Amino acid sequence: MNLHYARLPGAWLLLLLPLLAYSFYFLYEFRKKKLEQLATPAVIKPLLIERQGALYWIKACLYCLAWSCAVFALMGPRGNERYAGQEAHPLQTKVKGRKRADQILLLLDVSASMRAADALSGQEREAIAKEIADEIVSLLRGENVAFYAFTSSTLGIVPLTTDYLFTRMMIAQVAINEGETEGTDIRQALEEMRKNYFAFPTPVVKSLVLLSDGDDTSLEGLEEEARIAALDKIAQPLEGAKNLHLYAVGVGSRTGTQVPGVTYQGKPVLSSLQEPLLRKLASHGKGGYFDANRSTPASIAHAIVDQIEKEQTYADATEMSVPLAMPNLPIYDDYFYIPLAVAIAALALILTLPNSRQTKSS
Repeated sequence: MNLHYARLPGAWLLLLLPLLAYSFYFLYEFRKKKLEQLATPAVIKPLLIERQGALYWIKACLYCLAWSCAVFALMGPRGNERYAGQEAHPLQTKVKGRKRADQILLLLDVSASMRAADALSGQEREAIAKEIADEIVSLLRGENVAFYAFTSSTLGIVPLTTDYLFTRMMIAQVAINEGETEGTDIRQALEEMRKNYFAFPTPVVKSLVLLSDGDDTSLEGLEEEARIAALDKIAQPLEGAKNLHLYAVGVGSRTGTQVPGVTYQGKPVLSSLQEPLLRKLASHGKGGYFDANRSTPASIAHAIVDQIEKEQTYADATEMSVPLAMPNLPIYDDYFYIPLAVAIAALALILTLPNSRQTKSS
């Protein structure tokens, strides 16, 4: 018979069986020594009814048998495995199916400045940004996700899909200056996303996750007043967008560092985290700003996904009938009552057995 156990971990209780057996041996020897200390056998025999050693050990074995059978009953033995078809579960119920209607849009900065190694734990900015994007995808449960990379132009790498494994593979493979274009133009990247996803209002909620150091080429060398105007211009594509939430993740340090392999007029180029631009975009996009240097990639990804879920909507599907019990699931016959009956019978026999076959005459 092919047996299965519903609660197999209960078998650990069988490890107490040697301890139970030893306790009976210890009790037997303890009584024997105490009687020997009290008086000689010749003196004790007329006074006491002697316990029969054979009956004692029969009872001990019955106790051990009862314990073993009780444990097997607790483990829930079952067998006679078979499958029931749909006709075995005719009861149906009406449910209204719903599916998540969100679109998660990942927009990764792959310009040369993202190679600077001033991110968390001295890693390159690009590595931290990729890790955060990968973590976000790993946390999704049914939402559509798209992945884009940008420098001074934007490249669509993964269209909207629920193939999370493929998306994560493409995130890992994307390279600095993808598309062989240099510089950083965040405004054109937002314009591209607007054209593709939120130029017209729809009921679907779009969550745009921008991972960048905010170091935009158009801001270089600008004075304060001109810089403020340039920030407004970069955020302009977000104006009037419906059902859009932009989450900006800033990677890099505020003090900045040298960009490897990049020089200008023979001098090294320095790059630092440009928080004002990223915070402005998050504000215009009704989302939030996250500093990648203040938390782990996993924590940031969880925080972003949590916020996305708060804004999440559902698309209603048609009403459908489903069985109350799933078809083709294995069913079994329970056999726990067999070892349980043996355990009860052993305990009953213990109660009926005397300690000795002799009776003391008055």
